[in-house]
Amino acid sequence: MVLNEATLVLNKGWAPIGFASVRRAMELLVTERAHAILPEDYSVHDFESWADLKVASDEARIRTVSLNIKVPEVIRLVGYSGFPKHKLKLSRRNLFRRDKCSCQYCGRQLKSSDATIDHIIPRALGGTTTWLNCVIACLKCNMKKDDKTLAQAGMKLLRQPVAPHGMTSIRVPLFKKKQSWDKFISEAYWNVELLPE
Repeated sequence: MVLNEATLVLNKGWAPIGFASVRRAMELLVTERAHAILPEDYSVHDFESWADLKVASDEARIRTVSLNIKVPEVIRLVGYSGFPKHKLKLSRRNLFRRDKCSCQYCGRQLKSSDATIDHIIPRALGGTTTWLNCVIACLKCNMKKDDKTLAQAGMKLLRQPVAPHGMTSIRVPLFKKKQSWDKFISEAYWNVELLPE
């Protein structure tokens, strides 16, 4: 049912902060606590102007007795400019941000496609997937270190890893991702939580 699908929620400053059901998004729109955003041109709509939009034959819609309303894929809250408080998950994107896009062994700046994750204490030796045991490394350094400790590999970290504070991310429902959300959030792959093995 269309009312149970996900709608991306932005705060007042246009930053993505989470998701709501279409039912909840419509409630916020009708009660003037949110505006609907048309992703094609970033136009902002209250309920009346949103209800007046034409709905293409292939678009999801909400039908009432007198209205045919386009399903809002993105809404922006009118009065909330903060971010929800939640623990930052350990993900590829967040590791890449924390390590400032650089190899933590040689310092080389990396594109996300060239970055690998290295476990300082290798998993083969009991190392875990945690903020303090994972760093971004280039492929060359990661292959050199292999399943050895830093001492065994004769390598040193440029700086000790820390658990970051103050970064924000949101969990993207992978099975419901809409193309229109790409303008507001990065691809879901980078935000998937890395779980300890």
